[in-house]
Amino acid sequence: MEMRLNNIINIVIFLCLLISCKNEAQKKEFIKNEVDKKEVFSEKKSENTMQTEDDSWKGTYHFEASNRDGVKTIFDITINSLEDILVNVSEEGVKNKYPNIKAKKVDNDKIKISYNPSSDDMGLIFIERSDNEYYISGNPIYFINPGNNEMSLQKTNNKPF
Repeated sequence: MEMRLNNIINIVIFLCLLISCKNEAQKKEFIKNEVDKKEVFSEKKSENTMQTEDDSWKGTYHFEASNRDGVKTIFDITINSLEDILVNVSEEGVKNKYPNIKAKKVDNDKIKISYNPSSDDMGLIFIERSDNEYYISGNPIYFINPGNNEMSLQKTNNKPF
């Protein structure tokens, strides 16, 4: 009801201002300005929606698994934003840190993180969410457990440290 009343008030104000314009040129300019304001508002609203969706990825993620030979691989991923990701990978006790990584959205529920481009597909992972569950996939995961390209990923908090 309140929303409807606000719309009616806005329409009345618009019509009063339009009527107060002295000539056709002023009316056209007034209408153009009002349309521009609505387009800018719509663009800002769309940007805010995208930012909220991107913010939902924020957090710290953890994955670890051992292959058949007992070699443990650990991924610790901190997502501050899709433009600011830190990937820590430990394999056979060797730790590698990949800061300032950017993710690409595959769709609303999946992102692609290329943390080590020099390793081709071995430096590429995907994080996917389904409801409140998260999964990690990509060649590094496949080679830990051949035949299973997707494994569970723990999101340990919603806000990065």
